[in-house]
Amino acid sequence: MNAYEALRQLNNPDLKVSKAAAENPNATEQVLLKALKDERPGVRLAAAKNPNSTEQVILKALEDKDYWVRKAAAENPNATEQLLLKALRDERWDVRKAAVENANATEQVLLKALKDERAGVRLAAAKNPNATYDFFELAALDDDERVRKAVAHSDKASMDAKIVAALEW
Repeated sequence: MNAYEALRQLNNPDLKVSKAAAENPNATEQVLLKALKDERPGVRLAAAKNPNSTEQVILKALEDKDYWVRKAAAENPNATEQLLLKALRDERWDVRKAAVENANATEQVLLKALKDERAGVRLAAAKNPNATYDFFELAALDDDERVRKAVAHSDKASMDAKIVAALEW
């Protein structure tokens, strides 16, 4: 399907047809941006999940009124560090958690997540394979026992961080 056909299909009243256009892995940025303007959340969700999403598409999806569209944008494998940092400012903890679970989450993203009010977000950061030595040094002092246990069981944490985390149990 070419871009013209995809744009035309987005105007189709049949949800399945419009959603298929937004799900197309060859969809262009223009198609995906248009899909994000659709009133139907399923079409917007498909655009946010699309593996061909650009930074602009993900940015627009992170501003969607529906949290599951924002969560899908935070999960997108094309999300950059800056987009993940934006997702960490979302009002919904599950969007923030999705940002720290993203394979592209950098040390800066994970360190910022350590300041999150929700322990589930901090725990997700502690379980991210991109977590660094410096991250674990700080996470060992977390208020939540589950976060400290994740530090104590991490192969990447220093022995000092593991001891500190274990002493806090």
